[in-house]
Amino acid sequence: MLRHTFNRDPAPRTGILPVLGLLLATSCANAPATADEPAAARAAARADQLPEISAPPETPVATEAQSDPTNSPLAGIHALLDANELEGAWRELGKLILAGHLKRAAVLVAAGEHLDALEEFDRALALDGRSLQALLGRGTTCLAIGTAGNDVFFLEDGRANLVKAARLHDVPRAWLAASRASRLGFDYSQDPERRGALALDALEQARRGAALAEGQAPATGDELLPSRVLAEAAFRAWLATGEGLLEASRETLFRETEDNLMATLAARPANPWAYLQLANLYQWAGRLDDTLQALLRGLAVRPADPALLERLATVGREIGGRARLLELYGKLAAERPGQAILLRLIGTETFWSALETLEDSQGGAELFRRAEAAFRRCRETDNAFAEECVGWEITCRNGLGYALYHADDLKGARRAFLSMEELKEGGLTWQLGERLPSGLMGLSFIVDRLAQDVNVSTMEADSLESLEQAAAISDYLHAYDPQHPEWANNAGFFNRDYAFALETSVQARLHVALRAAREAPTPADQAVAKAQVDEGLARLARAREVMERSYAAYVNAARLSAEDVRVVNDTGLILTYYLQRDLPTAEGYLLRAVELGKQQLEGRAEGSAEATLDEDELYNLLNAWGDAHQNLGVLHLTLKNDPQTARGWFEQAVTIGPDPREAITMPRGYLAQCDLVLDGKLDPTTLPRWGTAPAQTTEDDTTK
Repeated sequence: MLRHTFNRDPAPRTGILPVLGLLLATSCANAPATADEPAAARAAARADQLPEISAPPETPVATEAQSDPTNSPLAGIHALLDANELEGAWRELGKLILAGHLKRAAVLVAAGEHLDALEEFDRALALDGRSLQALLGRGTTCLAIGTAGNDVFFLEDGRANLVKAARLHDVPRAWLAASRASRLGFDYSQDPERRGALALDALEQARRGAALAEGQAPATGDELLPSRVLAEAAFRAWLATGEGLLEASRETLFRETEDNLMATLAARPANPWAYLQLANLYQWAGRLDDTLQALLRGLAVRPADPALLERLATVGREIGGRARLLELYGKLAAERPGQAILLRLIGTETFWSALETLEDSQGGAELFRRAEAAFRRCRETDNAFAEECVGWEITCRNGLGYALYHADDLKGARRAFLSMEELKEGGLTWQLGERLPSGLMGLSFIVDRLAQDVNVSTMEADSLESLEQAAAISDYLHAYDPQHPEWANNAGFFNRDYAFALETSVQARLHVALRAAREAPTPADQAVAKAQVDEGLARLARAREVMERSYAAYVNAARLSAEDVRVVNDTGLILTYYLQRDLPTAEGYLLRAVELGKQQLEGRAEGSAEATLDEDELYNLLNAWGDAHQNLGVLHLTLKNDPQTARGWFEQAVTIGPDPREAITMPRGYLAQCDLVLDGKLDPTTLPRWGTAPAQTTEDDTTK
């Protein structure tokens, strides 16, 4: 790649050698065709040898008459050669070659190949260092590279080319381009003295370009519109005076900037640039109300312009916070109901207001609802926003769930969280960093809160309902991600507690209903009592179904947490205490829990780093290990009719503790029951069975 230097101005080549190629090409062109070499083939060969010659981009396309070989530029060069005017031929040939370089450079610039374009401009300047088109092209290309890569070297290189073009040719386009380059230099420079000089240069160059442009047709592009360039330069000069980099009247420069921005608005009313710059000017001057009006004026012309809307957001918040901005958005949306972008902005601003309210006071439910409604209307207005808005709606429902959770509306919170999945599969996993956890976490929090609401001692209707909801949510989470160990364990745990509570609530009423059925004085009373019995039996069956679901969840939990003594023990416990089936499987789980506890306690005793436990962790491990021993005792006593083995497990459980284990040691506890069975005073098969109707046991049976 060529090394690009500042203000390159090489001397043109001299002498006869550059013309020799042309002479050779000319002689070949004039030679007659031979029989063994068709004219077409030789013409192709000559084309390969001739230099590539193209007209400059602004050259009109040749007409049929102009394409006549006798009227072509090459014909003129031939005529000069025939007249032995070699220098004239060289000049004309140079023009053709120069035009070819400029044309190729223009094509490369259009394709975004700026560095390759620079090489073509350099070749053009090597032929004519004063070429206006080459200097302007190279300068603007350097500016494009410099701004894209934040490269001051290219900015300075480009500025040098443009200043040279302006001084050599003194045309508006060159001076305006030079001013733009100086203004960019001001923006990128870190040197205060240099910035002051560049601000002054930009202003003087812009004024010269604007003066020369008076009375001429306006520029076709926006960047070199005289009023725009002058506004940019005057604005930078105004800023420079404020920084003490330039001595000039700030009031005069402010007015010059404002006047030229107004002129640019008049010339290009649909271009948002002037409105944005006018807003910048007023904001720098501390005139926020004027800033706002400039932006609203622009939005009246370009209501969906993203840059104008973004600035409006910044200024609106600065003036009156989110409330003021929402007021502005609402007014714009009312004036233009078909603008989906405004509905999206209303939604986002309302959402952030809701989130701040949630974080400050744990409220914001209504704001989340309003934000979601705005996003829904946005995508209904313009389907192009559908994917984005659905994502926001999911997040709004998530926020609503947490707001309702903090308001103790757990049912509403549950509905809000679950509805996230209705909008999009996987919606429950969406979160907003630490500010808004996922909906899945929200459901977990609801389960924890429901568990706190349960009064185990009374097991009233409210407690039963809380357990039912906790079990249902836990089932949902377990089904959502079957590989999540905690959710599998929770599904087992809460279904077990719900089934137990359901069975407990039924037993007392069922006992009364059975007695009433036996003692009913009339057929009508007996029918009422029988209906109550049937209802109770149905609820007992329901309790057993829930317990089966608990066991299925525990089986998965034991698979996922195979080293967790508590989880493995609880899996065996379900089969032992409640379902009372699959004894080998139940015993296997419990023996596994005993072995795991032993290994982990031995590892701790040996000082293993992996077995390090704090006080609470040690208590929980010992308690789970003791429970496994106790449950093996229950299995042998009640299901295997082996009181002797059962007694051994019970005694070990008492020794392990740390729970007092009154169920074992109380007067009618498990140890006493073992003794009664051993003495032949108690048949273990007559002990109450969980989930069995009272009529199937005796009222005097000893309870567990």
